[in-house]
Amino acid sequence: MGKVGINYMSRRLLNPKLPVSPTWDGIRRIAMRLATEDHNNLTDYETYIGLLCTRASYGKYAQYTMAAMCMGRLGPDDMPDDGYSEQEYNYDLMAAAAYTNNLTIIEELGANPTTLGITAGAFGHPYLTAVIGGNTTALDLLLQKRHDCSHSRFERSVSENVDGVKRTILSSVALHGTPSMVRRCLPKWHPFHFTKWCKYRLEQLGNALTTPYVETFNMIMRERGTTPDADLSAEQLVGALDRACWHGWQEMAQHLISLGALVRGDGQPSRHYRPLKSASQGGFEGIVQMLLDHGAGMEGDEIGEAAKKGRWDVVRHSELHTVS
Repeated sequence: MGKVGINYMSRRLLNPKLPVSPTWDGIRRIAMRLATEDHNNLTDYETYIGLLCTRASYGKYAQYTMAAMCMGRLGPDDMPDDGYSEQEYNYDLMAAAAYTNNLTIIEELGANPTTLGITAGAFGHPYLTAVIGGNTTALDLLLQKRHDCSHSRFERSVSENVDGVKRTILSSVALHGTPSMVRRCLPKWHPFHFTKWCKYRLEQLGNALTTPYVETFNMIMRERGTTPDADLSAEQLVGALDRACWHGWQEMAQHLISLGALVRGDGQPSRHYRPLKSASQGGFEGIVQMLLDHGAGMEGDEIGEAAKKGRWDVVRHSELHTVS
């Protein structure tokens, strides 16, 4: 999609005469419902169309062609021609309400468990859109509604059901949300979650270490401290450093180096991770300098990778370091 695609789809949706696929036509309905909550203001409708198109560019159909999104199924490799059921519409409306902090709609739809699940919707699931929108009240309300539905419909314990949702979304919240959001989503862990039968629970906790916030990282590490694998291995540390360098999280990269993450190519536990190369590709000059200051060595292809991405400041910086 990109900016061009988002702008094009926004303009197309604002023209009711132009056809779009059923799912994208649902954006028109959702935007109108949100605008109605705001007294049916036309400017609000146009604003919501733009917001929802932006969010949908990361959602269920982001990988399909523009033609498929406009006209429906074009071939076996394009978007399926779903009928976009009312259930799917309600789920996407819930996600849109969470994204825009519309608590009235969340209250209305929250009695239906299908709107509180974690599936692939047009905008992602509601908990994620609340986090990305920075809407703590919406997130709290969604979790409360999940608690209420669990209490009325499921025989398993309420806390286990809600905690199951929290464990599932924790890594996404850590990646996209603030430490305050993460604190709201910390589940309860039990010893059996970390037995050989439930190792994926430990993986869920480990995935949450991919975060731009040192506070969140330390929070997750405190949770990890109660498990059999309390400490990170050398490979896990350098892997976390590599991801921080890729995203451009300089404070996090500095913190990981202070914990002993290796920055040099030689002697690393896994050649799969190369923090200096990752920072060069992203054009993060400050991180590149920090890695070099901590002993990272040029291995020959960092300049080329930076040049491929058009990161000329990093290219010049790396050249000066190489010459000196």
